Amino acid sequence: PRWLEEQEPGLWSGELRSHPLRLHRPGRLRAVLAWYDAPGERLINDLDLVLMGADGPLAWGNHPPGETGEPDRRNTIEVIDIALPPGDYRLEVRAHNIPAPPQGYALAWFPFQAKAEGIPVRHLKGIGRHYGARLAKKGVLDLAELLQGRERLGDLLESNTWTTTRLQARLTLLADFDPSALPAGLDPATPLAHWLIGSPQDEPGWQATREHLLPLIEVFDRGALKRIPLGALGY
Repeated sequence: PRWLEEQEPGLWSGELRSHPLRLHRPGRLRAVLAWYDAPGERLINDLDLVLMGADGPLAWGNHPPGETGEPDRRNTIEVIDIALPPGDYRLEVRAHNIPAPPQGYALAWFPFQAKAEGIPVRHLKGIGRHYGARLAKKGVLDLAELLQGRERLGDLLESNTWTTTRLQARLTLLADFDPSALPAGLDPATPLAHWLIGSPQDEPGWQATREHLLPLIEVFDRGALKRIPLGALGY
């Protein structure tokens, strides 16, 4: 899901806005804060973007890769890009120093999870017990791993060209699936069957969600659609 907040008239010194978020599986957060500063040669109104965990800050805006960083005192655009384990987090916009108040801003954030992480390989249509056992012997249990190794699928399966080509086509459909194009605000814990087999026509965004998910009927076994949550697709 994607969120966008446009805050006007804005914040005064010492104020903050907080946005809770939850990841059900390992994933990544990307967030961007931007504002128009008051006229001056240097930064006048200073906002901070910070991601908070249970024990304090995990990343400040414009943090170095792999580090928490520190508050940025120079720029009017701040970015957080960080890999995260499952858990509860809080994204905050803090007004550090606003001598020309109030200061408005725009904040966009997009938490997403690794595509197909945690989905067993047997859920791919056409794998079955036979090929599933071969993959298990080679340590390939997760569909995300198979997705990354689809170019060498024939070697992994020890299979003929026709079978490999058919399964590669399904993996390509999954690789090309764009979860960011789904409507915002969907429950990532909802199974795919809810949208593809059920008929929740009265739910907001039902038609757009179903149309976007429809190609996945060619990817997964029908029974697996009841076990795969929307969040497992990187939503």
